[in-house]
Amino acid sequence: MIAEVVVRLRLCLGDRERALQRGLLPHFSREQEQDNPVHVDRHNLHPAGVYGRGFAPFFFGIALWVFGLFAYLLLRA
Repeated sequence: MIAEVVVRLRLCLGDRERALQRGLLPHFSREQEQDNPVHVDRHNLHPAGVYGRGFAPFFFGIALWVFGLFAYLLLRA
């Protein structure tokens, strides 16, 4: 997979016309390139049906840290 990326990058950087012919680069007109020079493809690899679903491990770690802090303060006396 990395080898494919390296080959695509070399083609795109070295010979733009050949990369366009092979379909490795999206084809834009000069006006489109000047209007929006950066082309970004957005892919959501792990869509979440409900926002906040991934916060459980985060809050669990915070809860353990707070519990440990209070246990230390209460039990050290």
